[in-house]
Amino acid sequence: MSIGPIFRFSHAKSSFLMVRLRSWYYRHLFVKCGTGLRVYGPIHVIRPHHITLGERCTLNTGCMLNARAPITIGNDTHISPGVILTTGGLVKQADADNKRHHYAKNIIIGSGCWIGSGVIILPGVTIGDGTIIGAGAVVTKDIAAHSIAVGVPAKIRDTQLELAKEVTHAT
Repeated sequence: MSIGPIFRFSHAKSSFLMVRLRSWYYRHLFVKCGTGLRVYGPIHVIRPHHITLGERCTLNTGCMLNARAPITIGNDTHISPGVILTTGGLVKQADADNKRHHYAKNIIIGSGCWIGSGVIILPGVTIGDGTIIGAGAVVTKDIAAHSIAVGVPAKIRDTQLELAKEVTHAT
């Protein structure tokens, strides 16, 4: 019994050829995508016409990009396995007819960022350049550039500039 070419394509091992094939496919699917995109393993994309990727970005296995509103990812940013970027949500208060309505807000991730495994980034968040988000964090608010944020909800633990000073003084 044949499973079919689509199943084999999306669940194949991340060999060099499959990475190149997936990268080519998604590069043509997104509204704008720089050169050097690498897609390792199957990912889930909703509304790819709202997604813009910079140069040399990496998307790993199991990422979900739900782009009800635009998602912009800068150059040299790495998205680890199982990351969820969702731009949509439900309004807290129901209207007069007791119905809840959906809303959508942009997500912007700067250049040179590293988003750890299992991170969830919620609607309306901006992450500055050079930021590291620790594994399993839930990002509900903006994170400043060159920061290290961890936890639920994500909070800035340190800045990369302070860490660089500590390393310099220790040596």
